[in-house]
Amino acid sequence: MFRLTSALILLLSTVARGGAETDRHVIVITLDGFPAYYLDDPEVSLPVLRGLRDAGASTAEGMHVSNPSVTWPNHTTLMTGVHPEKHGVLFNGVPKRNSPNLPTTVTPDRTQSQLVRIPLLFDVLKKRGMTTAAINWPCTSGSENIDDNMPDAPHAFIHTTPRLMEETRKEGLVEKFETGGAPGHDQVWIESACRVIRERKPRFLALHLLELDSTHHQHGPNTPQGRAVATVLDGLVGRVVKAVEEAGLSDKTAIIVTADHGFIAVTKTLRPNAKIGRAHV
Repeated sequence: MFRLTSALILLLSTVARGGAETDRHVIVITLDGFPAYYLDDPEVSLPVLRGLRDAGASTAEGMHVSNPSVTWPNHTTLMTGVHPEKHGVLFNGVPKRNSPNLPTTVTPDRTQSQLVRIPLLFDVLKKRGMTTAAINWPCTSGSENIDDNMPDAPHAFIHTTPRLMEETRKEGLVEKFETGGAPGHDQVWIESACRVIRERKPRFLALHLLELDSTHHQHGPNTPQGRAVATVLDGLVGRVVKAVEEAGLSDKTAIIVTADHGFIAVTKTLRPNAKIGRAHV
């Protein structure tokens, strides 16, 4: 993860040094929970992802994620170039201490300024006069530096930038999001991202897709269900590639597809507190 982040920052810093006058674009797509071994699994149909890999640059067979290996910390590492102990995001939100005898919970309804200690790439690029977009990207709620923002947050539409929210309502995507479950969510995020690419051509766009993560949580890794969703995600990435072509930006855009973490199957858990609690009864 850290090596990929370093490469991403190097690429974006090259764009940033050129300032608003240049015409280079970067799109980062995270496929939440996508394992690297799918790329070589013959049971997973990935024509778009393998085509991008073969036509461009594939630098690693996998990544070492930041610790903790959780979605929001690792997405923030991608957008800052530092590990969680420095950027401050350790959970998918902030921990909340509850009343005695109740476990601590995590509260995700917080803004970027409440979650992240240092600037994100969106903030850096904005200072250089460049447009950015974030679709379902963690820890961006309340950002003043993202031109089109639909954050990964509870009640995301409340925190979506007005122009993008108006378009989302007009196209009936709010209803699709509310009734479509995880597949519908990814579809709405893809449609929003593609529209922004075609119509606004942001210098930097970050897109986060979630269905595979929820599928792995439900069915476990390396399952038929997971492989089927990975194939669907491949088609969604293809829609982004097509939107770039329709925007006339194919020769000016670098597309980076990555994951935030993988999965391993766990069949046993250790709960020492349970035994300690019984010893004190």
